[in-house]
Amino acid sequence: MLIDQPMDGEVFLAWCKQMLAPALRPGDIVVMDNLLAHKVADIKDAIEAGGGNVLQFFVSIDPKSCFSREMGRRKQFDETEAIDDAVDCFWSRGYQATSVRDLALCMGIGGASLYNAYGGKRGLFVKALARYADRSSRERIARLEAGGQPKQAIEAFFAEIIERSLKDRQHKGCLLVNSALDVAPHDAGIGKVVAGYLGEIRDFFRRNIVAAQKACQVPGDLDDAEVSRHLLGVLLGIRVLARTRPDRETLEAVARPALRLLDPPQAEARRSRKSASAPRLVFDTGSTSKSPTGRPRSR
Repeated sequence: MLIDQPMDGEVFLAWCKQMLAPALRPGDIVVMDNLLAHKVADIKDAIEAGGGNVLQFFVSIDPKSCFSREMGRRKQFDETEAIDDAVDCFWSRGYQATSVRDLALCMGIGGASLYNAYGGKRGLFVKALARYADRSSRERIARLEAGGQPKQAIEAFFAEIIERSLKDRQHKGCLLVNSALDVAPHDAGIGKVVAGYLGEIRDFFRRNIVAAQKACQVPGDLDDAEVSRHLLGVLLGIRVLARTRPDRETLEAVARPALRLLDPPQAEARRSRKSASAPRLVFDTGSTSKSPTGRPRSR
């Protein structure tokens, strides 16, 4: 395969993606020559996505020989199943650590099919985020709101997230939260996508706070906009904390004060009376420290 005339870097990259990569078979070796240095990484990814191995720089293939119907044919696959596989791949590895080759192997498709269908890793990641949101937060929101009990819907949302976190043996966390931390700071477009999905959760909290106020289930003077943002922040904190310390006591302790904001005044008064009548526990460690007045006090 010999290229006997120079190509512009962008043209050559497009040719590698559209013509060369589909022609490769697993194990094919491509040796490259005379490439623009700043295009080498992109071209290498494009070729390896098709199953080839890049050793060095390009000799051999007449570009015209690749313009055949067979080489340009798009591989057919079950897109829903493939996207689910991509979600699992991104979720377990993280966006930055996931290569096009990893995705192609997990999805059971060729690299050329991946590029043809999604335009590359970033386009596929956006699709994966949408699929993840559909089968997690959106499904949960629709199911809980269908019950018609707004205050209980918010409480159940937190309860389910805590249970899910405790059962997450690999500590993968939430793909949306992980992406907000790892990807969004470096890609404003993806950051906007992730913020949209998190905004749907905030809006769920706000809708149900308003509905619960109308049903006299939560204090009527509660600021629904402020509290819904607070609940979202607490939820994200639980998701992050669960990746390092996934124990029930800790996660429920984080959620409990936030959910108490939703309690009506009568429930708060009962809790205060119960707390006042309970015996006070004093932990004596045998050490003392000084108070701001200079007098010793127990720790």
